[in-house]
Amino acid sequence: ALIVAAGIGAVTFDGGDIGELTVTAANVNFDEGFNTADQISVTSTAAITVGAASNVTAEADLEFSGVDVNIDGSVTGHSVAVTGATTLAGTINGNDGDVTLNSSVAVDGDSNVSSDNGNVTFNDAVEGDFELTADAPTGTVTFISTVGATTELSGLDVNADVLELNDDVTTAGTVDLTGTDTVTLGADLVIDTSAAAGADI
Repeated sequence: ALIVAAGIGAVTFDGGDIGELTVTAANVNFDEGFNTADQISVTSTAAITVGAASNVTAEADLEFSGVDVNIDGSVTGHSVAVTGATTLAGTINGNDGDVTLNSSVAVDGDSNVSSDNGNVTFNDAVEGDFELTADAPTGTVTFISTVGATTELSGLDVNADVLELNDDVTTAGTVDLTGTDTVTLGADLVIDTSAAAGADI
């Protein structure tokens, strides 16, 4: 196991393949692929950044907690929990456990958030100019707050056993729920694709 306690300093990983990783620092950067046979736990007092060329993989649980979390590459764990204002232009996957995004998500590039055998939960607002795909083929995809209220997604594609919506969904493109068996509504809401001519639901 590797434990890094950098205080107010920055930590950058240019690659690695170890047993377990625990990091406490200000800025934490993953610039290349990084793999562990156990868990990854990163706590940042500033920003956590996963570069576009980076694939961060934990065979056990993966947890990121920071002020800002920027994921341009790929993040994979048994389960994945992300806390901190999240900018997403990549992929987040839970192999067997849940994927939980606890803070606001800005979709800054076409992105995929998925759990192979668990649930996917967005606990705060989701915004962005790009397309978001959320997959939980044996579980539930839940949006607790609004989707696209300020900046419309270019599209939303959900493939799940159950989709739970609790607030309005606004896109500038198609909302594709053809891969979803059941949709449940936690409140009266609007699904609005009128920002784009010809967009379907």
